[in-house]
Amino acid sequence: MQLINLSIFLAFIVASFSILAESLQPIRLGMSAPLTGPAKQLGLSYRDGAAQAFSEYNTIRAANTPAIELKVLDDGYEPLRTVANTKQFLLNDQVFGLFGYIGTPTSNAVLPLLRKYQKPFIAPLTGSDLLRQPDDKFIVNFRTSYANEITAQFRLLVDKRGYKRIALFIQADEFGASVEQNIFQQFEQRKLTPIYTARFQRNTADFYDSMAKLQQLKPDLVITVGPYNVISEAITWSAEQGFSPAYSILSFTGAAQLASLLTGKHQVFASAVLPWPLLKSEAPNDIADIYLEGYQAASLVVAAVKACHQTVNTGCVLKELKHVRGLSRIDAENTADKIYMLHLTDKGFVLIE
Repeated sequence: MQLINLSIFLAFIVASFSILAESLQPIRLGMSAPLTGPAKQLGLSYRDGAAQAFSEYNTIRAANTPAIELKVLDDGYEPLRTVANTKQFLLNDQVFGLFGYIGTPTSNAVLPLLRKYQKPFIAPLTGSDLLRQPDDKFIVNFRTSYANEITAQFRLLVDKRGYKRIALFIQADEFGASVEQNIFQQFEQRKLTPIYTARFQRNTADFYDSMAKLQQLKPDLVITVGPYNVISEAITWSAEQGFSPAYSILSFTGAAQLASLLTGKHQVFASAVLPWPLLKSEAPNDIADIYLEGYQAASLVVAAVKACHQTVNTGCVLKELKHVRGLSRIDAENTADKIYMLHLTDKGFVLIE
């Protein structure tokens, strides 16, 4: 009889926890990202990394903590589509917050909506100063700024390696304009000026005239601001014309994606916000950097939800997210603003010690 009673009691406990878990409303996050188009690998990689982290949490979460649902809509890396997706999330889907938006022009386009509705805007894949205004307390950035990345690039490439004839190859939108300001700050500190600034339109490969001009001027270094697809095409085309300067790319470009598209020998330097050895060992090779950043960003959201326990609301989650050390949680020695400089070799990108 005692065994039967114990069995009934245990069954009651299990059923109670199951009912509690089902009664908790899931935390719904909306993500607008390029799932199609020239820059699609950035969105797909970040989404897949985040989805993996959320899936792991949902599988083993405690019965008294809510599940996390990620709804992803395609914006093709176009701001107008991002605005439409964001309205869908805020007005129809009633999301808890927005997560993992890809890029500066797309994120900047929804700032008026964000400021109106004050929903958490978590871990956008951008280092732009536009998303780092002190009054926008609903924005939570885990990655460092492009200003810090550009500073690290200049310290290595200009101060240590001596590049002085420098040209720019920049996306002609808010992304390019924001980073260009950071670049010119570094030029001014060193009393330098770029010999030429070439621009290209987002989601196009209309760069041939600009790169032909660069070929005539023969810079030693081309600082690039754009996604992997157009940068890889420009590097490849220029090399075919006999023009092979050194290039630098930002973390947003997608170093692993770029390396997978380039063949032959090219001088490419990259600034990264995650430790590259960890990237190469823990993520699929073709999507390593962006995939792992999505995974780590989602893991920090999970940590905040766990810390809030049953009182999961906007105030608590934002408070807990502000307490985490950003992407630095992936290793004890990293700091949130540390930059890792990489160099492309025949074995892919390697860390510059």
